[in-house]
Amino acid sequence: MLTSDSDETNWLYLARKMRWRTLLGRLPSVRRKGNTLVIGVNRTAGCFGIGALIFAVVCAAFIVLQDPHDPYTWEFLQIWFLIVGGIGLIGCVAGFSRTGLYWEHGDARVAIRYGLFQWRRNLTVANLSADLVVAEKRLWFPVPRGHVMLVLRHENSNDVLPLASAPTRADLKPALDALTEILGTPADDRTATPLKTEDEKGLSISRASCSSGSSNYRTHVFRELSPDEAVFRPTLRAYFVAGLIIAVALGALGFMLPFAVLEGSIAGAIICLAGGGVFLLTGWAFVPGRMRFIVNRSAGTVAITGIDRDQDESSEPFSPHDIVAVQICSRREDSSSTASYTARELNLVLKNPAVQRINLLCYSNRRALFEDAERLADFLGKPLLDHSGEDAYRKT
Repeated sequence: MLTSDSDETNWLYLARKMRWRTLLGRLPSVRRKGNTLVIGVNRTAGCFGIGALIFAVVCAAFIVLQDPHDPYTWEFLQIWFLIVGGIGLIGCVAGFSRTGLYWEHGDARVAIRYGLFQWRRNLTVANLSADLVVAEKRLWFPVPRGHVMLVLRHENSNDVLPLASAPTRADLKPALDALTEILGTPADDRTATPLKTEDEKGLSISRASCSSGSSNYRTHVFRELSPDEAVFRPTLRAYFVAGLIIAVALGALGFMLPFAVLEGSIAGAIICLAGGGVFLLTGWAFVPGRMRFIVNRSAGTVAITGIDRDQDESSEPFSPHDIVAVQICSRREDSSSTASYTARELNLVLKNPAVQRINLLCYSNRRALFEDAERLADFLGKPLLDHSGEDAYRKT
């Protein structure tokens, strides 16, 4: 029940104001201030802004020390601070905003702060509930399709308040736990769908993405080596992209850095060292690995090697009967930019409640991923679940 007109007015105002955007943006943060629990905006932008300001000041100091009497130096610094300093200030304002949910332990109301001037609206906790949903096409357009959204609902209103979004459900876990503490009940997970196979009735599988990374090109191709062994081999393009980035890093470190040192340019040496190091680490991270599926049908075990897993329970061989299905999900990456693309991911679905899904691949090539998914499903003898929302190659 609505406790007062002010409570109803506050809810309707917030819900309609946030109709086309989320209150906390992507990847919200959770922190405590004494007895107050705060679910706020991500602090990464603020840290990036501080880093950009420090970088701008340090580089400017080195440039001035090289030739403080050169008039072009001061003209360059004006442009330098206008661009880099401006980016840093925007990052600081966005990252250290006090926008968020504020709740004191045991309080019957939760305060929501928003806007540039930090307006405040109070809501009654007993009237609120939370849902976890998958962003669909043409809904909440700032949130890419396929991403997970945390929304707040009022028991006597059809309007919803979009709180935050993230590529995967795991990215929202801190906010989910904090919201459960505030509301007293967990969020209703509407990302799951019941499995329709006869053997696994009653098992629900999340349609949300479970991979935090992706690429806009095909990274692996499936090959069946024998009836008991299969492998995902890296593609030539994956090797080429990683090699190109590493080559740029080696060029900066092996050629430009010694040249800057011989010229006595301290600023140039620092820039070459920092840029080369970043490119080298990035290129190394892009080097693809090889994943092997070893199915010992006589012993009744399945082993997967060459894949990173967060849970220790899935690192040991398991029974083929623990594999429920092969799943395809999709999500939109960087929908606000011109280089946006749809990332499709390939997952193994297990009976294990601690590790229900294992992500294998995530890239944009639609036909290639569906074909490899069909080959993997045939190799394992399991159904293929198309939860991508795309009408193609569906096989259930």
